[in-house]
Order: sequence, then C-alpha cells, then structure tokens
Amino acid sequence: MVDGVTTLPPGYAATVQTSFDGYAVHFSFGIPQGYEGPSGSTGNTGPQGEQGIQGQQGNQGSDGNTGPQGVQGPPGEVSLAQLNEAISATARNPSAVQPLAMVVSDPPTQAEVQQIANKVDELLAALQRLTEQGASSAAIRRRSTSAAKRITQGRR
Repeated sequence: MVDGVTTLPPGYAATVQTSFDGYAVHFSFGIPQGYEGPSGSTGNTGPQGEQGIQGQQGNQGSDGNTGPQGVQGPPGEVSLAQLNEAISATARNPSAVQPLAMVVSDPPTQAEVQQIANKVDELLAALQRLTEQGASSAAIRRRSTSAAKRITQGRR
C-alpha cells in the first residue's frame, strides 16, 4: 500500500521507505523533480474571447492645441442681386450736407426761399438712392423750385 509520494528538488536521489504492520507493506516514495527543459515553440493563437463589460468613464483630459484654420465655407444665402436690391431701398449718408447758415427776412425773399429749396433738394438727394425707376435729381429740383415760387407768391 502507498502511503505517500513526495517531490524532491532536481538532482536529489529517489527514495523509498517501506514498513510492514503485520498485514500490509507500506511504501513512501521520494521522486526528484526534473531539470527545466528548453522552451517549446509558440503555439497557435486561441480563439477570440468574449467582449468584457464596459469600464467606467475616465477623467476629463486637458485641452489640446488649437487646430489649423479650416477651409472657407460655402457662400451665404444672399445673392448679389438681393443685396443690391436691399441697399437700393436704404438712405445714403447725409453727413456731407452742410447746414444752411442764413437769416430769413420777414417776409422771405424769392432768393431766400430758393436757398431753402436748394438745401432741401441737396438733403433729399443725399437721403435717396435713385434707381432707374426713381426720380432724377433734376426732377426733384424742378418740384422744389416751383414750390418755392408758390410760397413767395402767396406771402407777398
């Protein structure tokens, strides 16, 4: 009957102990471990394992460097014709019109009323964007001149 087996270090001699108890022979063996052999060749890759569970979200990373300038985007939705049409309906800058520095007599003279009419024409011309359908500055002057005549004729 084998009572035990013990592994001995490499290079030790094997041992056997026996005993007899009157009924059976008892054995205890000591077997030395072998020396490490050379590495074997690499085996084939095993099959892909199952995907593990998703881990926790990591900490926020630091901001990176500014990237290069991007390419220019497509043109906007306003066409040149639409822009020109919108501009044509706006007033010009009237800051070039100088103030009318004069004293008007009572009753005003034809010349004074004409000066006022001319300044009004200048202001109107500065405020308007004349289009092909709009009135010309000559037509505006004709209307102002005739209005000035009516004013002076009515006051005399």
